Amino acid sequence: MSPDYLAVLYDLYGIIEDTKNIEITQYQIKLLQKSRALAQRSNQSDLLGLVEYHLAYRFNNCHNYYSALEIIEQAETNLQKSGSYRRLVTVQMNKANLYLKLKIYSRANLIYSNLLSRKDQIQNNLVETSLYDNIAWCLFIQEKDEQALAYAMQALSLGSTFPDIYIVLAFSNYRLHQFDLARQYATEFLEKNFEEERAVLIGLFMELMLAVLD
Repeated sequence: MSPDYLAVLYDLYGIIEDTKNIEITQYQIKLLQKSRALAQRSNQSDLLGLVEYHLAYRFNNCHNYYSALEIIEQAETNLQKSGSYRRLVTVQMNKANLYLKLKIYSRANLIYSNLLSRKDQIQNNLVETSLYDNIAWCLFIQEKDEQALAYAMQALSLGSTFPDIYIVLAFSNYRLHQFDLARQYATEFLEKNFEEERAVLIGLFMELMLAVLD
């Protein structure tokens, strides 16, 4: 079997299942590292960039953010080389998300701003919505509430399903003393049926916020 096919096979084994089991994720990382070595032999920049993107994703799952950042920068280089520009947008957004997790806000802001200036080229509602979600959250963490709310509203208008966007909508309004709006979004969240486990915790936060407002 050729290195190309083996690289794809190992890549599929490494990425096909998301799990919270760290041991399984570490095994997936080993499979993706094999895939990467094979992709390097194949001399195909698009395949190598894709495998590196998946590898960075798994490092992120293990909270190994520095390794994820190192790999995702190499994925970015290979995808640029191959001209895989649509995938490149996702890679760059995830790179910004890693900077956000590392609290390097200036770098995250710079990447988000660059992506925002090119949003007309994205032509993908899901990616554009995710971009607004992430910018809103980044600004919210920095307590830039007015800006955060503007992007959160854009995300919502595009049909965002990111449950944390309601934390931005409710708590940023609360910090700005816009209590009626804070109450509105907290109530609206509790009336929705988000499927993510995290939504249960967010629901408790919203109930607490309503109790404080009352």
